[in-house]
Amino acid sequence: MTYKSIHAPASGSEDDDLVFKSAAELTALQGARLTIVSAFMTPAVQLAYVVPPNLYLDPALLEELQKGHDDMKARVRVSAEQAAGHAGLIFGKDVVVVDYECTAWESADLWLPLSDLVVVGQALTRTDITANLLLHGRTPVLVARPGLNLKPMSAAIAWDGSLCAGRAVRAALPLLAGAERIILLQQAEDIPEDRRAAADPERISAYLALHGLADVVIERVPGHGDGGEALVEALRCCSADVLICGAYGHSRMAETILGGVTRSVLAAAFPSAFLAH
Repeated sequence: MTYKSIHAPASGSEDDDLVFKSAAELTALQGARLTIVSAFMTPAVQLAYVVPPNLYLDPALLEELQKGHDDMKARVRVSAEQAAGHAGLIFGKDVVVVDYECTAWESADLWLPLSDLVVVGQALTRTDITANLLLHGRTPVLVARPGLNLKPMSAAIAWDGSLCAGRAVRAALPLLAGAERIILLQQAEDIPEDRRAAADPERISAYLALHGLADVVIERVPGHGDGGEALVEALRCCSADVLICGAYGHSRMAETILGGVTRSVLAAAFPSAFLAH
């Protein structure tokens, strides 16, 4: 099992270089095809949302804004080409750029249904697009952050026996194939009594062994404070390259109001995170 169709929406920020490089490296490891989604609303359309129709706009201003828009899309293409070369891939074949004159999420209906994995950077975790990819697109998302090593890789799994956590583990199997170390992190005090049997670490250890992933290390997360913050703190100690985690096990509103693992993981500066809903 491998990922064959990987997508990486551009943010137009410095984040893109890291995201494209990580996505291209993963593409090479998986024997996949990487599609860089260059989707940005044109300045004229953006201004139509905020400027009254009867207000005069200096054509020179529009021209300057359009030039900035075109330059940004050109930078995306250059960054994608460099990432392909770094990973030993052929730009235009193994790595392609598709252009849309709308936002990344508005274009998602055209590329998301046949995407095995979406790679984003920290810039897009601060917007609604990452949550929408997980909640509405139901597509696994890899948040690529500085320091990500894909092979050999050290992975941590946040395991509570839930359907959401199980979905994340299953979706991450192609990624875990390159792991030399897998750590199970579990905050046992937060697991409901009726889910304790499902959350037994030995069960997931046996499941991973069936997929050729043995030698799993089990670590308990301290049961104090917010569950997400405790998990992030535990990750500081285990030096994992990537965290495998179920996303939005509670409603998005509940996580926003009460706090939650997903929100803490998305806000953290490290490590990279693989999320599935």
